[in-house]
Amino acid sequence: MSSHRSDQNIRFDDIKQEDGWFNRIVKPDFQRATCAWDPQACVTFLRSVLNRRIIPSIILWRSNETGLVYVLDGAHRLSVLRAWMIDDWGDKAGDFYGKNENFEDILQAAHAARDAVNQSIGPFKAFEEARAEFDKIALAGGAPMHSMSQARAQMARFYLDTFGSNRTLHAQWEDGDYAAAEESFLAINRQGVPLDDLESLLIEYRNGSMARVIMSIANAGAAGHYWPHPPVSEPLTEPLKAKLSTFDGRCAELHRTLFVPPFDMTVRDINVPLIVAPGHFRLQQHLIELLPLLSEGMPVDADGIKKLLGKDSAGPVQDMIINADELLGRVENKLEHIGGRGNGSLSLALVPLIYWYNRRGGFVRALMYGWMHWLLSGSDSEVQSRKIVVSSVRGELEDVLTRYKDEFAEIQHRAGAGFKSLARVTNFIQELVTLLIETRGLDDEGRADRLAALFEAKPSKIATKGGRSRSFSKTSRAEINVRALLGSPVRCEICGGVVDLKQGVQYDHKQHYWAGGTSAPDNGRATHPFCNLFRERIGKLRSGIEVAKLPSLPEIGSGERLFRQLNLFDSFPGE
Repeated sequence: MSSHRSDQNIRFDDIKQEDGWFNRIVKPDFQRATCAWDPQACVTFLRSVLNRRIIPSIILWRSNETGLVYVLDGAHRLSVLRAWMIDDWGDKAGDFYGKNENFEDILQAAHAARDAVNQSIGPFKAFEEARAEFDKIALAGGAPMHSMSQARAQMARFYLDTFGSNRTLHAQWEDGDYAAAEESFLAINRQGVPLDDLESLLIEYRNGSMARVIMSIANAGAAGHYWPHPPVSEPLTEPLKAKLSTFDGRCAELHRTLFVPPFDMTVRDINVPLIVAPGHFRLQQHLIELLPLLSEGMPVDADGIKKLLGKDSAGPVQDMIINADELLGRVENKLEHIGGRGNGSLSLALVPLIYWYNRRGGFVRALMYGWMHWLLSGSDSEVQSRKIVVSSVRGELEDVLTRYKDEFAEIQHRAGAGFKSLARVTNFIQELVTLLIETRGLDDEGRADRLAALFEAKPSKIATKGGRSRSFSKTSRAEINVRALLGSPVRCEICGGVVDLKQGVQYDHKQHYWAGGTSAPDNGRATHPFCNLFRERIGKLRSGIEVAKLPSLPEIGSGERLFRQLNLFDSFPGE
C-alpha cells in the first residue's frame, strides 16, 4: 500500500508480508484493545471475506506530529486477517507475552480461535497449497477446475482472486490533528456496534489522573500511552519527573496485588486473586468502581465518577501527575491493610476464598466491596481499632463464614449486585463481629443459635442436586475443592485465622527474641503480619483481659441509585 493519503486501497499482500505496511501501523491511545472478538466473530468475518461480501472501510489517520499511520476503525478486521494468514493468533509472539501472568489464558484463547477458524474456514496454508496445486495442473496443460475437488478449487480461486488480482480492502483517511482523529474515532464507534459507556468515559477523560491510573493498572503497568513521557509540551520539575517515573512500576504492583494469580474456575489452591475480572475490558470495570471506593472512602455514583475523571483531564500535566501520585498513594495504603502479595506489618493478609468467594469458588464482588468498606472506613485510628477487634475473633469469624457461605452470599443477592447491597453487607458484618464479641463467654450451642438466627439459616439445607452422569460436574468439583481447602488450613496461632503460606505471612517467635527466645524452628510460627505486630493487644482481647469494641460505621445511604444513570455495572458474569 502506498503511504500517500490518496491511496484508498489496502491490498491483501500488504497485510500478509512480514516486513510490509502492516507492521508500520499502530493504534492511538484511545483505541480499545484488539481482543474483543470471540472465535465465532473471527469465523464470521473471514467467511464474509471468502464470500466476497462488502467489508466496511478501514479508517486511517496519519499524525502530523509523528508521521505514523494509525488505525481509527478496523483494527480487528486487519488483525484477524493477519492472524489467519500467518497462523499466529497470539501464541507465537515470542517473548511478548512471556512474563504476562495471563499467558495460559492467552494460549487458550489463541488455540480456541485457531481451532474455530480451521474447522469452519480452513487454515490459510491450505489455500496456499490449493493455489500451488492449481498452478501445477494449469502449467501441465490440465483443467484445474475439473481435476481438483470442489473445495480445493474454491480455495485456489479465492487465493488467486485475492492475491493475484486488484481486489483490495477500502481505506478512508482522516485529515487533521490528534483532536480531530479522536473525534472521528468516537463518532465511528457510537454507530453500529458502539463503545460501551465505560470505554467512552475512559477515552473522553483519558488525559486525567483517574483514567490514566485505571488503564495503567488494568494493563499491568505496561509501557504505553498511559503516562506522558518527557519531553512533554510543559516543562516538568525534577521532583515531578521522579514521581512520573514510578507510575508504571506502582501500577504493575497494584495489578499483581488485585488480579494475580490468574483465576482458575476449578479452585485448586487457597491462593486466589483479590478480584476476578471476567471478560474483555472487565478489569477497567472493576477498577472504576473500586478505586473511588478506596480513595474517597465511599461509593461514588455516575455523576461523581465523571467529576473524578474530569477534574484534571483538561488541566496542566503537572496537576495530573500530582493527583495521580496522591491517588496511587491512597489506593496503595488502603490495600496494604487487606493484604495481597505483600507482607507489610499493616497487612491482615485476608484469604479472599473465605471472605468473598462463594462455596463453589465463585467471586462475589459485592461481598468484596462490603469487606473492604467495612474494614477501611473512617480515620486511621478507627481502621486500626477495627482490625485489632476483628483479629481478636478472626478464627471464629472465618469458621462462621465458611459454614454459612450460602447464607452470607444470599445477603447481597437479596439487595442487588455491586454497590446496591453495600449498606446491607457492611451493616451485617458489623452485626456479625459484634455478636462474636458478645457471645465469647457463651457455650457453643448458645452461640450457634445466635449465629443461626443472624444468618436466618434454615434448620436443614437443601442438598445440591446431582446429575445423572457418573462424573462430577465442574461446579461440583469446585465446591469439593473449596470445602477441602478450607477444611484443614494452616492457622495463625495468634488469631486463629487461616494463613496463606504463599503470600502475606510473617514468622514470629513464640517466646519473644528479646525475652530469650531463639530462632530455632520449634520457637517459630507462621502468622499474619498485622497479628505479629499487635500480638499482645490481640491476645488480651482474646483472653478477655480487655474488652473489644468496634468503631461505628458511617452512613452509606441507599445503593439502589448508584450507577443507575450509566448502567455500567449490572453486567458482570455470574451475578
